Amino acid sequence: MAESDAAPLRRVTTTADEATPIHCPYCATQRGSALADGPGEIATVNAVLSSPAQLTTPLRRAHLGAPLEPCTWEEALDTIAAEIMKLRAAHGPDAVAVFGGNGLGREELRSRTSQADGNGRFCTSSAAAALNRAFGRDRGLPGPLTDVSAADVIFMVGGNPAGTMPPFAQHLADQRAAGGARIVADPRRTTAARQSDLHLQLTPGTDLALANGMLHLAVTEGLLDEAYIRARTSGFDAVRTKVGAYWPERVERITGVPLPKIREAVRMLGA
Repeated sequence: MAESDAAPLRRVTTTADEATPIHCPYCATQRGSALADGPGEIATVNAVLSSPAQLTTPLRRAHLGAPLEPCTWEEALDTIAAEIMKLRAAHGPDAVAVFGGNGLGREELRSRTSQADGNGRFCTSSAAAALNRAFGRDRGLPGPLTDVSAADVIFMVGGNPAGTMPPFAQHLADQRAAGGARIVADPRRTTAARQSDLHLQLTPGTDLALANGMLHLAVTEGLLDEAYIRARTSGFDAVRTKVGAYWPERVERITGVPLPKIREAVRMLGA
């Protein structure tokens, strides 16, 4: 079809029962949306997480130490702009530093300061590299988070959602309430580790050795799903050979995790 022949997308507003429900996969809030049945239509349904404590208006202090009081958006933006202009006039553009998040996009760069950064520098960039290696794409999740609550066992490596991603922690709580088990590998005794059924407290930097050792045990104890491996993976013979060098006693020495705990984790996942 020629570009001129393509029907333009039309954004409409609808209700959930008139469209196909979908979710945004880009963060743990997984905001709800919907696709309309008509060709070329994108429907939107409001299903965003909310809280009674959520701010509905900007807050401003009359002076340092004064209590926060509601103000209009015009007052808030005028105050911010005036302070930025004052700092730039006195000390140059780099006197203003901006740290943005997912919700700001690249708007922070319009302040003409070199001191601008976002959470992508230390968070999203590493996630993108891992997702590319694992799933062939650098953004989003491989499935809806609601699937988490139905999992029999969850193996979490280095994560502490209770402190870093509370909406995701809600799905973990649902999984626990449904009788699911959780394994956490982390040098720290985090909230997630304390709430786990099994905490593998490994030496920092040895997570790959732990993974290789666990796969070694899965191979030797006959816990692999060979049909799945043949249908869904490639290069597994080379992996099987590689993990052969990570026998249990060696992995225990490398990671500091007692061998009985490693075996227990593998059997929980294998079952």
